[in-house]
Formats: sequence, C-alpha cells, structure tokens
Amino acid sequence: DVASWHWATNPINGLLGVGGVGQSDFLWYVRTRPRVLEAFARLWAVDAMYEDAESCAAALLTSFDGAGAFRPWASDRRWRTMPGWWHVDQNSRAAAPRRGRCAVQGLVSLKRQDATTGGFAVLPGSHRGHEALCANSASTIGGAGHFVPLRGGDPLLAAASARFVSCEAGDLVCWDSRTIHCSVPAFGGDGGASALSEAAAGARLQRDCLLRLTAYVCMSPKRVAPEAVRRQRKIWWHGGATTSHWPDDWAVSMMPDGRDAAPWLLRELRELPSPRVAARLIGWDDAAVVDALPSLNDLGPLFAEWHSEFAPPPGDAPPPLADVVDDDPMNSSGHHDPMSSPVCTSAEEVCVA
Repeated sequence: DVASWHWATNPINGLLGVGGVGQSDFLWYVRTRPRVLEAFARLWAVDAMYEDAESCAAALLTSFDGAGAFRPWASDRRWRTMPGWWHVDQNSRAAAPRRGRCAVQGLVSLKRQDATTGGFAVLPGSHRGHEALCANSASTIGGAGHFVPLRGGDPLLAAASARFVSCEAGDLVCWDSRTIHCSVPAFGGDGGASALSEAAAGARLQRDCLLRLTAYVCMSPKRVAPEAVRRQRKIWWHGGATTSHWPDDWAVSMMPDGRDAAPWLLRELRELPSPRVAARLIGWDDAAVVDALPSLNDLGPLFAEWHSEFAPPPGDAPPPLADVVDDDPMNSSGHHDPMSSPVCTSAEEVCVA
C-alpha cells in the first residue's frame, strides 16, 4: 500500500540503512548472484574460477551495504529526493587515510532507470582530482571519515560534465570510490503519477510504483583484510549490522535495535540465500567450517564479543590494491550536457566510472 510508505528511507537521498537491511535476504540474494561475483572477481583479477560462484566468493569479501529507493513523489512531494549531493566515499585525508585505487563500489538496479525515474550519476574522470578534492575538503569542511562532499563552487563541478547512468533492471553498475557521484531525482516524467493511477485501477501492483530500487554491493579481495576484521565481520553479520561500502574496514553504520526495528532475530547461516557462498563472503574460508555451516550454538561466543570492546588492530589501514581497473574506461574527452548521456544500457554490461 503506497499510503504506508512512510518508512525510514533517507528523505534527502533515498538511502535505506536501518532495520538490519544490510543482512536482509534481499541483499544477500543480490550478493550471491554468480554474475555479480564474477564481475568483482574480474575487476580485482583474483585467482578464481569465474564460472564457479563459490570459488569467486572464496577470494572475496562483501560489504554489508544497505539499499536505496525512490518513492513516487507524485503521491507526496516530500518524497522527491535532493539533487546534486555530489561526493566521494574515499578520503585520502581521513583519520585512516585511503589513497589510490582502494575500492570499486557497485549497485544492482532492480528497476529500469532513465530520466523519468532518476537514479545514479557520475562525473567521469573525476578520480584524477581526488587528492586535491580531499585536501580542499579537509581545509574547508573537515571530517575524519570517508564521506567527502563537494561544495557548490568546487572547480571540479565546473570542469566536468555529469553523466546520468541509464540502466535496465538487473544491471550491475560499478565505479571507483574516488569518482565523484550522487543519486539524482527524476528530471522528466510525472513522478510516478501514471503508475499510481494504474495501481488505483487495479492494472498494476502498488509495489511496482517505486521509481527506483537498488541494492548496493562492494567486494574486495579477501587477502587485504586483517584477520581481526574478518573475525569482526562474523560478529557484524550475527548482530544484523549494516555497514559502509568498505568490506575490509571497521565501519558499522547501523545496528538494528528498538529505535528503528523489531528486535533482531539471530539467524542460522543456512537460512541465507546460497548459504555456502554467503559464508565465504562473510569471512569463513575453511572448507570444513563452510560445509558444516555453523549453527547459532557455534556462533554464540562470537555474538558475546559484540558486548565487549573489540578495538581495531593498530597501524594504518590496509594498503591500496593494485591498479586493475582502466584509468578512464568512460571516455570523458568529449563534452556532454549534464544528465544527457546514457552510460550503461545493456543488462550484461559492467560500468566503471
């Protein structure tokens, strides 16, 4: 029922990060799809048999990211998200700095995305100015985290031409974390008014009136994550955590609790979609353990650690990964009007901005 859609999506950007969404069946289904795993395995050139989902998962860790949704704002004007919140999700001047190519973020779109729906936009080639952006942000905005917003007058915005990423349902879209990006609301169409009318007439399911539904997913090679982080990830999963896009860092963004959800129900690994693949993506890599699929009784000691201090290991963050992604796979040499050029139109295509 559209009238009940006053749930906890961020009204600014449509992000969903509460209620244990990072451990939902929806997101675990997306993370364990063979083509998603193959894409990240190839991006990082991990030593894996690409035709085998479990072998890809054995070499990767996944983020416990959330999701995103755009509601039909024709029903409620307050549902229209904010345009232009350009940012990067990697900060070379953070308390735990990340420099170079450290992460490739991704989203899987569950809906066709075009001018009538809004969706994802990037500034192609902007990763080249990442160090200057972080230095400027440190002096003007501050902040020790990895979310780096752009100020309205930033010269990078004037120098680059934005591209809206058109895609089909089922597409995976990927981008370097140094690339400036944001979500944008629809810049055409009727805000879902026609879909709402069809739903009212019984010609469409109300749940199909969402303008946008995306699953955020980021994977990195398992080898870069310290053992302490891999152990902590098992606690995060057990506790229902939603995290940032970093699979190899301490970045829990939300734990389900009485403020935003019903109490989190502890789950068996075997309840997850593709449980053997999921277990490897969480951090288990011993074949015997994966075969056994630990039960709640086995995992009890891990969950007990959640209630005690679990300090990050000393030292710097993991080093940048090797350059394995083309520096400018989206040719940005030509001039394009903002929001005018489709980048990804094939369901089989993987885009790196």
